[in-house]
Amino acid sequence: MSKFKFPILAALVMASSLGYAQQPEKREILYQISTFNALLQGVYDGSLTVGRLLKHGDMGIGTFGGLDGEMVVMDGRCYKVDITGRVIQVPASTTTPFACVTFFDTDVIINIDKPTSFAELETIIDKQLVSKNHIAAIRISGDFDYVKTRSVPKQSPPYIALADAVKKQAVFNLKSTQGELVGFWCPTWMNGINVPGYHIHYLNKQRSAGGHVLDCVLTKGVVKLDITPNITLNTPMDKAFVAADLVQDRSAETKAVEKGK
Repeated sequence: MSKFKFPILAALVMASSLGYAQQPEKREILYQISTFNALLQGVYDGSLTVGRLLKHGDMGIGTFGGLDGEMVVMDGRCYKVDITGRVIQVPASTTTPFACVTFFDTDVIINIDKPTSFAELETIIDKQLVSKNHIAAIRISGDFDYVKTRSVPKQSPPYIALADAVKKQAVFNLKSTQGELVGFWCPTWMNGINVPGYHIHYLNKQRSAGGHVLDCVLTKGVVKLDITPNITLNTPMDKAFVAADLVQDRSAETKAVEKGK
C-alpha cells in the first residue's frame, strides 16, 4: 500500500498531476560529485570535502578519497564502512571522489509486512515510479532477515580500475539486523553519469555495520521514496578526471561492480 503527499498551492498542480509533491526547488536536487564512469576508470582522488558535500543533502551514498570504503549519508551525518566492516562517522575534512546526496522529503510510502527479497523490493518500487525519467531517492527501514554487503580496500596510486579493485572486496553477511537501506534509482539516460537502476548502501541501527548492498531480505519495514527531478553535477578539475574517457559505454563494468562480481 502506498501513500502520496499532495501539494496545496495551485502553482503546484502540475507536480500533483504526476503523482508526487513538489518541494522547494533547492531540496529537489540530486547533488553529485564526479561521474560513475570516471570512478570506474580509477579517478579516486578526493575533490570535495564531506563538510561541503553535506551542505547539499542529508542523505546519500558514495566513497572516499583513494576508494577508502563505502559512504552512507544518513540524517545529515556521513559514515564510512571500511574494509574490515568497521563503521566510523568521518570528519568534515574527509574528501570524496564520487558521491551523491539530496535533502530527503518523502513522496511515497510503501509498507512491507512480509519477507521480501531485494529483487522483490525493486519490483515493488518500480511500480511506484511515476516517471522513468526522474531520479528517485530511496530509504528502506525495518527488520532484515539478512543483508549481504561489501566494502573495498583503500587504493594507492597508480590506481587500478574499479572492476579490479572490487575483486578484493570484503563481503559481510549481516543476519537478523535492524537498520536502513539508502540510495537511489536512476534513469537509463544517466548511464555513465551515475548507475542506471538501483544503487543502495546499508547502515544498521547501532551504526556498527553496513556497506554496499549486494542482497537482502526485508522481514518487515517501510519503503520511502523521494522523487527528485533535478541534478547538479560537480565535475573535478584534477588531471585524472580531465584525462578520463567519459564517452565509452561501460555498462558491463557497471553491472559487474554493482553486483560484486
